Amino acid sequence: GEITVLGSRVVKKYFEVKTFTKLRGQEPMEVLFHVSDRSGSLLLFNLYVEGVSMLLSERNEIGSMLDKHRGDLDKLIADMRILNAG
Repeated sequence: GEITVLGSRVVKKYFEVKTFTKLRGQEPMEVLFHVSDRSGSLLLFNLYVEGVSMLLSERNEIGSMLDKHRGDLDKLIADMRILNAG
């Protein structure tokens, strides 16, 4: 794949890096990286793929999985381990 940086800007207390990303076998897409340096190191904390926040998508997915397990975090973790092993 190939990532081309189109620009960056400061947003509140983080940086937003706008890219054009080409992955093998997929249509090119815009990806925004949200990066913070508040900890003293650069840390990626979110990305938007074609306008969709991966942070919110994953948070919603984990929330749904937790609901499925009736709030039992141990059961959720066990289920996730099985999914990752497969």
